[in-house]
Amino acid sequence: MEFRLASFLIKNKWCPLGPLGSLQVHHQTARYLPAEKRMAAARPVIEFSSARVNEDALIAYLCKNGSCLPEQAQKFISDFSSSIQALSGTHEKIIPGIGRFFAGPSGTIQFRQESLPEAFLPAVPADRVIRPNTSHNVLVGDKETM
Repeated sequence: MEFRLASFLIKNKWCPLGPLGSLQVHHQTARYLPAEKRMAAARPVIEFSSARVNEDALIAYLCKNGSCLPEQAQKFISDFSSSIQALSGTHEKIIPGIGRFFAGPSGTIQFRQESLPEAFLPAVPADRVIRPNTSHNVLVGDKETM
């Protein structure tokens, strides 16, 4: 049922993980690479937060798409978060297509996102365009001139 966590995260941009916290999707902005004259694509970033989030929406999603009872969905979330909290050493807990949880050097739970294939986020050519014979509106103080 872990793949349902991934689909919930992608669809809703957040996913509660019970007492463990939650995952949230943010987007980096596209950036200009002047030396290469290219525009790098905006990339999604998945971040782990230890702040607990209400999991009612995830339970409803799991019941609807996983054909299970709310008690079974709640138990799955609880067991999943317990398995992550029990990580130690080099052990990892993987959510396919999303990333992996692991225990850091101090024993804290950390998350590392899977990198997306470059084919999904290609950089595009970007040349600066200067039109010398075109007028532009300029704001000087409180007056706009042409």
